[in-house]
Amino acid sequence: MNRVRRDEQGGVFVVSAFLIPVLLLLTALVIDVGNWFTHNRQLQNRADAAAYAAAVGYASNWKGCVSSDLAVRQATANAIADVARQYAGNPEAADY
Repeated sequence: MNRVRRDEQGGVFVVSAFLIPVLLLLTALVIDVGNWFTHNRQLQNRADAAAYAAAVGYASNWKGCVSSDLAVRQATANAIADVARQYAGNPEAADY
């Protein structure tokens, strides 16, 4: 009986059977978190590009933005929003 208890042959197999699934799950988690951060960075870049495009549009069309004519202001705002949507990556979006 003592000889069977002292025999450590196959111990690595038991440890590997427990550790390999854990390591695979940790690897999948690391890859998912990396994808989340990459997606977040891409969304932030799109939002920054849209804000910059809108700022440039307002700077170049500021007379239309401060015009007393409501139709001119609305047309200018729509043109600026269209440019911002193109830089944001969704030119088909209807809401401003």
